[in-house]
Amino acid sequence: MLRHTVAAGSVRSAARAAAVGQASQAFRSSWLRNNKNTDMLTRTVTLGVTPHRRGTAISATTTERAGAATTRHYAIETPSFIKNLWNKVDTARVRDLGMDRVCVEWATRLGGKVKVDGAGGGRWISSEHQLPPRDLPVHVTEVDLQGCDATPRGLQHLAGLDKLQAVNLRGCSEIGADVVRSLPSNGVPATVRVLYDQDENKDRA
Repeated sequence: MLRHTVAAGSVRSAARAAAVGQASQAFRSSWLRNNKNTDMLTRTVTLGVTPHRRGTAISATTTERAGAATTRHYAIETPSFIKNLWNKVDTARVRDLGMDRVCVEWATRLGGKVKVDGAGGGRWISSEHQLPPRDLPVHVTEVDLQGCDATPRGLQHLAGLDKLQAVNLRGCSEIGADVVRSLPSNGVPATVRVLYDQDENKDRA
């Protein structure tokens, strides 16, 4: 009998769990096709899926008939439907928590980090769980998304961040000069310093 599971710590909502489950199922099917003739003793395949910089990390543990277990780790390009889900602005959470806290959730969900200025002073955090309690103010001053799966849609999380000073978008394959130039018209302060991968030939034109 074959089965697959999704790492419980990798999902935070029903919608996200469903999307990650689809990715896990797709990888499981591919894995079984590639191994059906060479690994006939395999009875169990357990998959865990988590986001991280430069794609989605998948760990596959196979349990053999004799009881031995082998864990293999893979890194695949993040499927577009998962990328879109992780970059979507959750308006309900914005109303509940404010854009600064939701921006932290978004950036760290993609594998990035955020510098916040709050009651405890400025510090870098890489998880929403490092945020201070809700009753304490939080202001995002810098966002580092280098190498993450940020999309133009996801950059809506930067709108209205009054204290934002700098954003690092280097290595974000979907972010180019046109997207960066459009940020001020989409609510991102024009004074924000944005680092991104520029097309030198285009800049000279």
